[in-house]
Amino acid sequence: MILKRKMYDKLLTLKNKLSGKKAFLIEGARRIGKSTICEEFGKNEYKSYILIDFAKCPDEVRDYFVKYMNDLDAFFMLLSTYYGVRLHERESLIIFDEVQIFLISNNSKLKYKMFPIEVKSGKKYSIESLKRFKEKYKARIGVCYVIHPRNLSFKEDIICIPPYMTICL
Repeated sequence: MILKRKMYDKLLTLKNKLSGKKAFLIEGARRIGKSTICEEFGKNEYKSYILIDFAKCPDEVRDYFVKYMNDLDAFFMLLSTYYGVRLHERESLIIFDEVQIFLISNNSKLKYKMFPIEVKSGKKYSIESLKRFKEKYKARIGVCYVIHPRNLSFKEDIICIPPYMTICL
């Protein structure tokens, strides 16, 4: 409960500081309540909110992000209509959940390249999960990196670098 209150207070501070002029990103481990706290924050602190979960949203909504980024009035109108929520200027919150799913989409209209980084803490480690990820999203993947406690090395087409070299990324 203390962690939840701390996160909520931090969101409230950011909301007041940014005055609706900038977006902010919440990162953290999986399944710790990030989406839940954001939704609660939207209910309590804004006139309206929309939660867009890219793991569940249809292609129609994903296409809004590609087709209407140069026409934000149309973009927000379409989101408002699709989700049935009236958006109020600077008094509505739009929460993007599971954004990584949108970024690694196989939608050929998207031009994103990802450069995944996996961190390993032990001297013995496996890169199988990174290789599976790379294979699954090969059309969207650039160079893959592993940060680990040994010297610079290469495993197949994955670059393994020690922590002190991460400033080169």
